[in-house]
Amino acid sequence: MTQPLVGKQILIVEDEPVFRSLLDSWFSSLGATTALAGDGVDALELMGRFTPDLMICDIAMPRMNGLKLVENLRNRGDQTPILVISATENMAD
Repeated sequence: MTQPLVGKQILIVEDEPVFRSLLDSWFSSLGATTALAGDGVDALELMGRFTPDLMICDIAMPRMNGLKLVENLRNRGDQTPILVISATENMAD
């Protein structure tokens, strides 16, 4: 398998351990360096020492949800690309 993401850093922010692990395994297999956070608070802490090229962020998480995390980062002027994901059944969420 080719590794098109070699040299890229991805921050995965997901509170569900199984899904977080799945995303980690997938992106690592493509060559990316990953960092993992269980919620927005952990993600902000990681951002102090890890500069991702992309953040993959769940919406519904404890302590700080994904929308608050994105708002916090944008208010700081951080323009990291963010892919927001959700496992909710309600598309309006």
